[in-house]
Amino acid sequence: MTGGAGFIGSHACVELLDHGYELIVVDDYSNSTPEVLTRVERIAGRFVGAVYELDIRDRRSLSAVFDRHAADAVVHFAALKAVGASMRRPTEYYDTNVGGTTALLRAMHEHGVHRLVFSSSCSLYGDAGPGPLDESVPARPANPYAASK
Repeated sequence: MTGGAGFIGSHACVELLDHGYELIVVDDYSNSTPEVLTRVERIAGRFVGAVYELDIRDRRSLSAVFDRHAADAVVHFAALKAVGASMRRPTEYYDTNVGGTTALLRAMHEHGVHRLVFSSSCSLYGDAGPGPLDESVPARPANPYAASK
């Protein structure tokens, strides 16, 4: 799991551990701390598993993680997420959110891992109006964060 120490990632870790999954967590702690995973273990009553501090844009380090562990799937939460910051630093958002995902996909492909759960954002639909949204609604991102997701 990428971004496993973040808000959504840590909650996903607890649920996956509760359902018996073995985890490999990758996080650069840019929006979290290692202490979060200690708390996850306390809540889940289980060891989180292998944890790597690395930037997902670093394909060589990602590949080394896949070399060490057999993975069946990846849950991808590692991304920058603040709309306002994306307006001030759009290049950083594209580099991390698109470049990081691309590096992850390449490492997965090289290691035969073909299942991905990707944490996207409803913001990519922009102002789509009321009602339920699904993938048939056209994307209308209104900011670099939404466009990069």
